[in-house]
Amino acid sequence: MYREEVLGLKALGTWKLFFLSIVTLGIYFGYYVKKQSRKIDSISSNRQTLLGVGGKVLMPDPVGQRYGNILLIFGYLDLVILFYEIIEPERGVRLEAVTDMVSFVFSIVTLIWCFKVKNIMNTQLSLSEGSPYWFSSVWTLFCSPFYFNYKLNCICEALEAKQEFSFDA
Repeated sequence: MYREEVLGLKALGTWKLFFLSIVTLGIYFGYYVKKQSRKIDSISSNRQTLLGVGGKVLMPDPVGQRYGNILLIFGYLDLVILFYEIIEPERGVRLEAVTDMVSFVFSIVTLIWCFKVKNIMNTQLSLSEGSPYWFSSVWTLFCSPFYFNYKLNCICEALEAKQEFSFDA
């Protein structure tokens, strides 16, 4: 990835993302995923990565907007269910299974997006596993969106601090 393109991925602080996601009941996170996916896809399509498969140059799979769209839909659905439960508390009890399903799908889609983006970033930035900027699978699993944002901010801060930069340093 090019320096300016990577710096363009920096969105906001991790704590700010955390609090905005809580306050908006996950709706802001859906917006964040959609925005970041668009940026990563444009960077990935501008740069091909040699994967060494039979001497062919392959493009990494694009992240796509579908993850952000799904997260936004389920975030809004969860908000509607919450308001319905507040307005009609007796009938709201029946919606517990729906709320659980919405939360489950939201969590699974979030994990899929985070692992897909983790792989793209490690490949596009040519990060090695020993690098301090490597996106770890374990941390991605436990702190997925916030870990991604934190690592991205670390990379951007390092790029801003140095004119010439190696991701393996």
